[in-house]
Amino acid sequence: MSGPSWARPLMIPKTSGRHGGKNSSGSWKTPAGFAGDTIARTPDGTVMLGVFNADPERAAESFRKQALLEPAVACFGHGAPLTAGTARALSEAARRSG
Repeated sequence: MSGPSWARPLMIPKTSGRHGGKNSSGSWKTPAGFAGDTIARTPDGTVMLGVFNADPERAAESFRKQALLEPAVACFGHGAPLTAGTARALSEAARRSG
């Protein structure tokens, strides 16, 4: 997987998602990331690698790529959006995920 594709105003990073054929996206105008099921947020606010990933190693790589985008807002397939301290929370959680 190489660099992101551009479909203005969205950026679609080359990530595997929870299994082949899935991906994530981000808004270029508003620094928001849409992680789908690759990244999740628990009811207590913890950001973590999604649990439905067919290939955990590739999913962790996707997580790291998404964290590098440093979004101000992150939306997850499971869990409430993260709107404060987002880039830092994603970076720290990606580091924990391997």
